Amino acid sequence: MISGTLLAVILSLCVTFGANVSVLLQSPNLERVTKGHTARLQCTMRNAAVTHIDVHWYRLERQIKVVWILTYDVRNITQRYPGFTERFQPSRDPSSNSFILTISNVRPRDTGVYYCMVSDNVPGTGSQLIVDIANPVVLLQSPSLKHVTRGHTAQLQCIMRNAAVKHTTVKWDKQKPGSHYVRILTHGKDGSTQWSPGFTERFQPSRDSSSNSFILTITNVQPNDTAVYYCSVRGSIYGRGSRIIVNRANPPVLLQSPSLEWVTEGQTAHLQCIMRNASVTDTTVKWYHQKTGCCKVQILTHSKYGSTQWSPGFSERIQSSRDPSNNSFILTITNVQPTDAGVYYCSVWRKIYGRGSQLNIISVNPPVLLQSPSLECVTEGHSAQLQCTMRNASVTHTDVHWDRERPGNNTEWVLTHDVRNITQWSPGFTERFQSTRDPSSNSFILTITNVQPNDAGVYYCKVWEDISGNGTRLTVMGSVLNPAVVQFPTVQSVREGQTVRMTVHHQEQQTARSDQSLVTTVPQEKKRQDDDSFQK
Repeated sequence: MISGTLLAVILSLCVTFGANVSVLLQSPNLERVTKGHTARLQCTMRNAAVTHIDVHWYRLERQIKVVWILTYDVRNITQRYPGFTERFQPSRDPSSNSFILTISNVRPRDTGVYYCMVSDNVPGTGSQLIVDIANPVVLLQSPSLKHVTRGHTAQLQCIMRNAAVKHTTVKWDKQKPGSHYVRILTHGKDGSTQWSPGFTERFQPSRDSSSNSFILTITNVQPNDTAVYYCSVRGSIYGRGSRIIVNRANPPVLLQSPSLEWVTEGQTAHLQCIMRNASVTDTTVKWYHQKTGCCKVQILTHSKYGSTQWSPGFSERIQSSRDPSNNSFILTITNVQPTDAGVYYCSVWRKIYGRGSQLNIISVNPPVLLQSPSLECVTEGHSAQLQCTMRNASVTHTDVHWDRERPGNNTEWVLTHDVRNITQWSPGFTERFQSTRDPSSNSFILTITNVQPNDAGVYYCKVWEDISGNGTRLTVMGSVLNPAVVQFPTVQSVREGQTVRMTVHHQEQQTARSDQSLVTTVPQEKKRQDDDSFQK
């Protein structure tokens, strides 16, 4: 707790006077005391007796300001400096050769680092005292969110607990998204108001003693007043903030066209978003892409300053522009690919969306999906692997969807595996169903581990939203095979009157369970009948 300067003094004195220089060791290093309680700071001295030397106590405030407290001489006479009362009591403890400073009924302003010093200008190591408030001040702001129409008035409340607003100075700050706090004004406990540069008397503070609240009133609110507002007291106690969103009297309306656009693969698509009640040159726009069965994915942000920020996975093939002549945002997609198919949405003000434009891609040579095997029989608990080979397109540049069809049921979506190798499963399907790509054979692979009876059905791969494979039927067999009967030999030639031996094996789980032998003699009459039948 000792400052660099004081440490330098100690070291220099130790070098100058040697081992006989007094050394002061203070304890504790840190003392936390609740307001109204008593603090006791100890200063143990080496190489001298506390009963034969004067001691001085001082306090270092905020690491910069030294405040002398008192001097306690060898006659036990105390001389206090202005501002310090008998709450600060010095004493000596000869048993431990220590000076003691006792502070009763501690107050928040007693917080600081306390040092003892003896007559040879040797300071102690310092004890930091922190005074905690038994019932700390709490600021409760309301409302947490307030929508205000442009030109109207907004009023924010900040209720204070455990202190009186009429005796407390309050500060109001403003924070916009992605920015630092900006001080709006300071409202002193004497009623005076000091505005920061850039803020006018549109921002008025007041107090409501009946609810022990600070009030901030903003008249004629403007769009740039949209932000989070914080009240604060005592330098470090803040409320949780109140968010103001300023709406226009007539909020923007976005009209997208065309509602449906067909474009040949490799060509260029233009999607328009006309805005009403606001200017496109003063508004940031965001564009989203939504594929069938998926959520909206943000493509880019085109700020009102002209810069464009693309989301991961999207490139400069997709460009946003403005057409002030008809107050429109334009989305241009060059060299369109099958994966560009979907619905595109423009959005402003974070919550206002157009109704979307559906983009369909026409391919000169559309993909062909060939699934194999056509029938896959798998034992319960084993793994199944279904292959979907694609022609006329690359699997590495194409999203794939897997569907399942069960007898008597409609086709259900299993999962989607996109070009970024992100898999989205349908509710009810888990990671037992894994989709991969095999570029060497230009195939999609669906692997089902630990197959269960309810996995049975016909599985279809699908690309470009509407191109499906021929399907693979998955049949799941029980873990115990049905008994099999094997009879041999299948062919045996014998002469009339000889004996025939035939053996039947009854198998279960690939293990011979029982053998039965049938021995018979071929009679002559039976042999003749068989011969006659054969000749006929």
